[in-house]
Amino acid sequence: HELVVAKWYIRVKQYKQALARLEGVLTQYPDTPTAQEAKTLKARVSQRLEAQEKGQRRSLIRRILPF
Repeated sequence: HELVVAKWYIRVKQYKQALARLEGVLTQYPDTPTAQEAKTLKARVSQRLEAQEKGQRRSLIRRILPF
């Protein structure tokens, strides 16, 4: 169930919430195929979150310094 919810958060670009759910899967079910999928998704989501946050910082800088 947690993995399904994490995938939904990914689909709606709520990456922090997705990471929290994926961490839950890794904690509760560490030695399962589901955990392996969660690890793979976590790596991808971490990259997406980093890119999203970088874009938000750029946007803020552009609003402050519009030239």
